[in-house]
Amino acid sequence: QKRALYAEARVLRAYMTFMMAQFFGEPYNAAKAETSLSVPIITKAATVGNDFTRRTMKDVYDFVITEMTQAIPDIPLRKEHHLRAFSVTANAMLGRVYWTMGDYENAVKSLGTAMEQLSLVGCGLLDYNTMEVEGEIAYPVDDLLNPELIYNVESMSNIWSSMYPSYYGSVLLYLKRDVLKSHYTKSDLRLCFISGLESGVTAYKKFNNTDTYYINLSKFVGNIGITVPDLYLMYCESLARTEEYDTARTLLEELRKTRISGDDYMVDAADGDDLIKFIVAERVREFVGYGNLWFDMRRLWSDPLFEFMKEFYTHTDGEQTYTLTEERLTMNIPPQITA
Repeated sequence: QKRALYAEARVLRAYMTFMMAQFFGEPYNAAKAETSLSVPIITKAATVGNDFTRRTMKDVYDFVITEMTQAIPDIPLRKEHHLRAFSVTANAMLGRVYWTMGDYENAVKSLGTAMEQLSLVGCGLLDYNTMEVEGEIAYPVDDLLNPELIYNVESMSNIWSSMYPSYYGSVLLYLKRDVLKSHYTKSDLRLCFISGLESGVTAYKKFNNTDTYYINLSKFVGNIGITVPDLYLMYCESLARTEEYDTARTLLEELRKTRISGDDYMVDAADGDDLIKFIVAERVREFVGYGNLWFDMRRLWSDPLFEFMKEFYTHTDGEQTYTLTEERLTMNIPPQITA
């Protein structure tokens, strides 16, 4: 039991270090890994002291991978509580690290292990075709969602839930009309989480048709943290990147079948590159409003397959125009933290 608790702590500490690097370190680049400074590696609990030293990108990612790899064997296959990490979560976290680095062969191994463990711990995909709406919360008919726990069957580890209390009481995230037109079809049930848009699907209560499109944040209930759809899509992309196209397509269609009404869930991709682009576009559809796109923008910034995405990185506010530049992919550590 002690080894299990110690291992869980190591995995979560490593993952939080990795997440810090996604904000305050440059996007992973093997050519710059030994020179680019990332975040400090903190291994001792302390409430005082400001002598933290930023470590190189290589140091940080080596630390994260080593900690997780050594700890995972001691984490049992359990599901004691939705705020805890367990074996499937840890493998998915390690797979995310490899996937972020572009090490898709190792990502396939870790994510594949997590996929194999899903059915053993009661995690899986919610079928949106069977969900109903009461008030502003979408419930599956078979009561798989328990809002009192802020948990559902797609949540592998809801470790972020206490960090985002505002998500459950307000609607603040707006969506560009061209994103709706370019990414969603009318048969996509995920449209029912976007207020102001008439989806024409009877499985949900329809929202009024208005000119304002915003995300109904009830979709966040139970799906903050490591989720089954995220695991599916990371695994599908890693498979496609390693030329296992048939398996990637099959799993992608398995996911889409739970999101799409009718037979429109089939994947239309002419070749491997098109399949990879389709999977990334599916991430946009699945995670609109979650903030996940930030990590994809960093990860894919220098990928020649996704140069076209940068045309969406310019926004206009009145007469002011703002374009995302590469240096802004790395945030400054706040002065109050370094003081």
